[in-house]
Amino acid sequence: MTTDEVLQAAKEAGFEINHAEAAAILFTRFAALVAAAEREEAQRAFWEACRPHGKVGEVIYTTYKHIHARSTP
Repeated sequence: MTTDEVLQAAKEAGFEINHAEAAAILFTRFAALVAAAEREEAQRAFWEACRPHGKVGEVIYTTYKHIHARSTP
């Protein structure tokens, strides 16, 4: 969710404007932390799948990391 979507949802839930803005910022930051943790877990799982394949696995994993890094905000 974007900050604006979170802000709108908070307003609809009855938060005061100042509270809604603070909630939107906190929820957005929290969502970013959750997404980062999920990315790290996925990256670890992918490495575990690639590792047994030696150099080929390293190349695949390194390529994945570079592609993923470019697509991650």
